[in-house]
Order: sequence, then structure tokens, then C-alpha cells
Amino acid sequence: MTTGGATRAIRPHRRPFDLLAIACIGVAIVAAALFPAFTANAGGTKTIRGDVTVDGEAVPFIRVGFWSPTEGVIAHTEADAGGRFTLDVPDAIDGYAFAGAEPNSTDAITGSGADAVVRGIIGAKAAKPTSTPLYQGWAAATAENLAGGKAQLHFKLQHPGRITGSSPIAANRVQAIQVRRLDQSVVQRLSLDKHGHYTSEPLAPGTYAVALVPKAPDLPQAVRAEVGSGQTVTASPAAPVSGGTIRGTVTADGKAVGGSVPVLLLREGAEVAATTTSSKGEYTFSGLAAGQYTVTAGQYAGETGTASRTPTPVPIPDPSGSPTPSPTPTSTQTLTPTPTSTRPTGPEAVLQPVVRTADTVLPASVAAELPEVLGEVEADVAAQPAGEIGGTVTGGAAAAPVQVVAEDLGTRGIIRSTTADAGTGTYLLGGLTPGVRYRLYAVDRPSDLAQARYGGATIEASAGTPSTADITIGKPTLHLTGSLNGATSGSVVVGDAAVFSRSAMVDSTGAYTVNGLMPAVYAVTGVSAGRLPSPPIAVSVLGSATQDLDAGPEPATFKAWFISGGAGAPQVGGTASDARGDLVRIGPRLPDGQVTVHDLTPGTYSYDAESFIGSAPVTDGPWWFAPPVGTFTLRDGATTDVGPVVLHVKAH
Repeated sequence: MTTGGATRAIRPHRRPFDLLAIACIGVAIVAAALFPAFTANAGGTKTIRGDVTVDGEAVPFIRVGFWSPTEGVIAHTEADAGGRFTLDVPDAIDGYAFAGAEPNSTDAITGSGADAVVRGIIGAKAAKPTSTPLYQGWAAATAENLAGGKAQLHFKLQHPGRITGSSPIAANRVQAIQVRRLDQSVVQRLSLDKHGHYTSEPLAPGTYAVALVPKAPDLPQAVRAEVGSGQTVTASPAAPVSGGTIRGTVTADGKAVGGSVPVLLLREGAEVAATTTSSKGEYTFSGLAAGQYTVTAGQYAGETGTASRTPTPVPIPDPSGSPTPSPTPTSTQTLTPTPTSTRPTGPEAVLQPVVRTADTVLPASVAAELPEVLGEVEADVAAQPAGEIGGTVTGGAAAAPVQVVAEDLGTRGIIRSTTADAGTGTYLLGGLTPGVRYRLYAVDRPSDLAQARYGGATIEASAGTPSTADITIGKPTLHLTGSLNGATSGSVVVGDAAVFSRSAMVDSTGAYTVNGLMPAVYAVTGVSAGRLPSPPIAVSVLGSATQDLDAGPEPATFKAWFISGGAGAPQVGGTASDARGDLVRIGPRLPDGQVTVHDLTPGTYSYDAESFIGSAPVTDGPWWFAPPVGTFTLRDGATTDVGPVVLHVKAH
């Protein structure tokens, strides 16, 4: 490579050592025995020779070396003025030959300006071109077996390219302009100059997309960009169109329901937005793409997940004319776990999840379809007024707070709760089904729960005008006693914190007494030192009762080594979950790729593939990630070492 007749040296742009190579999260968890052994050299050396070119021209003075995934760079040299090199390598060590940036660097580009090149890597297999900027999935090799045993190594490099273009809208309407990979992870964030133009930093050749994310209510736009060696390509997204709007009114008995009723917007079962009604019962969702939606009023949002790790999913056009769909968000409603019934006292006990709903209306849904033309769609939700019960509580302990709860007579579970006014004793319970009978309990809470008293009433909830049920407190509350087997300390929790719960400490013999209960079905959980909470069991407390509990499992430990071509990956993030929703949280920072997670619930876990997308950074390439799949099992008190989790490359 010459400029003005003078040979110029390429001086690699070096960054701090980074163990994550150009990574793509792979699908295999493989046994350590499948990996080649990397041993200290006990023999001689092997001389490897070759040349380095870029677009057919010699690359002078570029760094060439041999890199071992376990020992790093074990030999290196510089090419001569003609791009040729000779390198002596210990002949008993497996690794990769490289030119430019080291194989495990997250930056594939070395040098700057006209001299910048994308690194080349050669492993066990021959390839066309002979070298590749990627190495995950390639087998390491001794110097003797590089490139399938070729006598000469030929590094055929590429220059990086750039993407340039213009924003179709004014800068004050732009939220972000990004260069993205085809999995929608962000490679670079671009800035607009005063003329509305943008130019990327150098990029390894490959397929990208430029995404324009405008401010609401406009919809994101994207355009593909094929970057070739040394090319600056123009890619400007089309002008965004305004998103559609779904608006409506929540009514009950033909009248608008105000009072901040929760409203959810769902698409394919996933929550995509949430709001509350105005004082006139109105709601609005704007900036929406065309498609089918469901509007649900009267139920609060749960946890919302998303498949994309980038700020806004953007459909990336496909050259065939079929758009690449955005990853579909997923959502899990957070509910109270349903305990299984083991050794219940009294009749069989079953608990239903407690779902947080509005006080004024029962949950109701309506479908809404936004056409491709977008615009506005009216979607009024005709909800049923919720039933209410009100009244006055008398007879409680002086200055003690009084809690009023409603029991479902079918399941015997406590489903709603409120607190009576401290001065007047009045209460109002909403969110009930009109025409359904409920058992109400009012219970005081003095400093000593053993002295608590309660009273009850059974009444049908009504809409419009609350049913009236005055309650007099006077009966001693019930208690649950028993033993937490094998425990000498800890606690027992009875009930659901979302509505009503009581707890007590375990003594040195494992015995416990939980006071302050009313007749109902409760979830009962024990917690003892060195163990996780026991799985909740459902216990029917019709009178003061006894229930022995088994201690929870010993915590399990997850251990793994996330590797890329044999080297540890310092940044990989995601989760694995079991059927009950217990999580193993991995990363995002992993020292040398090693991860150990303690205090986990035993069980069989599956990797949550979506949670890993875009979590392993590669700063300047089009390579993207296929997330891990598969399962592993954690056992009581044991460390499960799943071994190496191999991160493979995926290139378009």
C-alpha cells in the first residue's frame, strides 16, 4: 500500500485487552472434554510464512501473530514492506494465526484513515478468501495444521467502510439515528450535522440497517445498507409516517367511568402500553403501527418483557420485499403463586392467584384494529360496574388499626383488603362482583397479635349503591401452630402480603405460633437458616389449627464459563427460568467469562433466549447473535457446573 510513492506503515490502533471476540451467542453447551488441550510446548518450533494483502495490494508492517485461547499471543512479528512475514511458533500449541487486531478483540478494525484494515484470522480450515475476520466456530490448530496444512498463509484483508445519509426530517423531530445489525442490536449511534447529514465511524464490511427513530407520534423507519471494502455507501431512511391512535372511553351502565381506571394495550397477548382514564373516562394510545390490538380496562399492568434489547424495534426491509419482522415482545403477568396443597388441615384447600384489579369496574376487553392507512380508531370499553360493600366497624382495640378483608366463599381465599377509617370506623371495599356473596372480616391489630379480635358478616356485593355491612369486633382471632421440621430458627409466614398476612418466629425446637388469623384458606411458607423458603402449601384454618412444615430446599448454585473461541467472554447478559418463574440472572459482567450464581431454587431451567439478544458487544461489525437454548438442572445444596457455553459467530 503506497501513498505518493512512499511506503506507509500501518500502525495498529490498540485498545485494552478485551476477552470478548466477535461473538454470537451459540446454541451448544458442550463438555470440556470436547475442547482441544492447550499444553506448554515440549518440542521445537514450526516456521509459518505468508503474506498480507488488502484488495490485492500488499499491507506493509502490519502485526502478524499466533494467538492461543488459553495463553494469549505467544508469538508475533511485523510484515515487511512487501507484506510478507516469517514467524516461528511453538509446534505443540493450538491457536489461530492473525493479522491486525487480535482474534479476541471486540474491535475488528486496526489502523486509521486510508490505512485502516479489518483483521484476518486463520484457523484449522482453509477458506475462500483464505482468512476471515471471524473465528468462533473455527477449530484451533497447531502451526503445522493452519489453513488445512497449507505451506503458505495468505491473509486477504478488507478495508472498513462507512455509511452516510441524510435525515428526512428536522433534527428536533429525531429521537435517534442508529446503525443496527439485523438482530436489531445497535452498532453505532449517529449524530446529525447542521445540514441534517450523518456519517458513521468505520465499519467492517457486511449488511447493516440505518434506523431512524423519530419522536412520537411518528413511526420508526429503516433502510438496509451493504457496506463493501473501502466503500462509503449512502443509506437514508424514508420519511416517517405518523402512527395510528387508539382512543376511547371506559363506560359502565352507559356512563363514563373516571377516577384513573387502569387501561392496558396488548398485541398478541403482550402488554405494549398502559395508561389510566381521565376524569371523563377517556384514554389514548398514540404512535402505533398497523395491526391487531386488544384494549383491557380494569386490570393493572404486570411485568412487561421485550425481545429486543434496543430502545425501539424497527422493521428492517428485506431485499426480497418481505420486511424483517420486529421481535415480538413477551409479557408475564406477575401473580401470587398458587401453592400446592400438602397435608391440609380440614377440607381440601385450593388457592387462586390474586390479580390486582380496579375498584370501580370489573376487567373488560375490546378488540381494536389499526389499518395500514393508520389514522384514529375508536375503541370504547363497556365495563361492568364493580360491586361494593361498605359499612362501619366497631369494637376494636383502642388506637389499633382495623383491616377489613373479603373472602371468596368458593375458594375460601382472601381476595380484597382495605383499612377502616381510624376516626369513624367506616370502610369501603370495591372491585367485587355484583350479586355475589362474600364473607367479610374486620380484625384489629394491637401490638400483641395474641390479643387481636375479629368480627364478620356475610353479604352480597352490589353496584351503584354499596351494600351495607356493619361489623362488630369481639371474637378472639385464630392461630396456626406447628413445627418447621429440622429448624432451630427462622420464621413462618401465613397469607399473601398483597391482601392479608401474618408471621411469627420459629423457636429453638422448630415450633411456631402465628396469631391474628380469621377463618380462611392461607398460603403457609417456612423460612429457616441456610435454606430457601419452603414451597407454599394451602392450609384451611377453620378454627385454631396445627400444621407442620418441611424446611425449604438448600440453595443451589449455577456455574458456567462463557467462552468465545476458547477465550472467556467478559460481557454476556441474560436469564434462565424454570416453570415456576424462578430466575437465574447471568451477567452482564463476567470476569474472564466465569459466572457463579448462588442462592437459587433447585429445578430445571431453560435459557430465556430473548434476554441474551444484543448483550455481547461487538463494536464495529455486522455479526449478530443466536441466543443460547437448552436446559440445565440445579439440585439442592449442590453446585451445577454446566461447563463451557460456546459463543459462536453469526454473520449475514
